Amino acid sequence: MGKKVLFLVLIVLLILPVSVFAFDLIGLRVGPTAMLNTLINPENPQEDFFENLTAEDFSFGVDARFNLTVLEMNVLALIEPILESNELVGAYVQANLGAGVSIALMDMVKLGIFAGPTISFAIFDGEFFPIDLPMDEDELFASTLFLRMAADVMLGGLSVGATYIVDTRTNLNNIFDEGFEFRTLFDNMIGKAGVSVLFELF
Repeated sequence: MGKKVLFLVLIVLLILPVSVFAFDLIGLRVGPTAMLNTLINPENPQEDFFENLTAEDFSFGVDARFNLTVLEMNVLALIEPILESNELVGAYVQANLGAGVSIALMDMVKLGIFAGPTISFAIFDGEFFPIDLPMDEDELFASTLFLRMAADVMLGGLSVGATYIVDTRTNLNNIFDEGFEFRTLFDNMIGKAGVSVLFELF
C-alpha cells in the first residue's frame, strides 16, 4: 500500500503548482450524453461510418463532472432501461468513474484526460444488483482501467463536447509493478466516441 499512497501523493504535488494559476477554482457540470455502441479504430476509419447513423446506434445516459482547479472527477453513466410488457421495471447502468486533469484554454475550450475503473449494476423491481462492482480496495486496484479524453467548447454556462474512451488493458496493480511503462496505456486506441451537453450548476 505504501507505493500506492506515494504515487497518489506525487500526482497531487505535481498538479498543485499548476492549479494555483487556474481561473475557475470549483465547478460542477451535469448533462445528457450519447455514446456510439460501435468501436472506432482511428488507424482504420470507415469513410461512410457517420452517414447512416440512427438513434439505435447510440447508448444514452448522464455525464457529471466536478472540478477543483485543474483537477477533475467525473462520472459518465450509460443507462439502459429494463422493460417488461412495455413497462419500465428497472435499469442497467454502466459507469466510467474517472479522475484526472482538465485545463481551460482562453476560457473557450477545455481539454481533459482521465483514468479510472468501469462499474456496472442493475436496479430491478426496486432492488440493487451489483454486476461488476469492486467491493474492496483489492478489487478496485485489480479493475481494468479505462482512459478518457474529452474536449469541450465552453459557451458561458453551457458546454458541448466530445469524449473518447479506450480500454487500457491494464489495472492499478500493473502500474505499480517495477518496470511498468506508461506509454503502454496508449497501446490500444480502439474505443468509443460520444458527445455530451453539460450545464454549469456552479
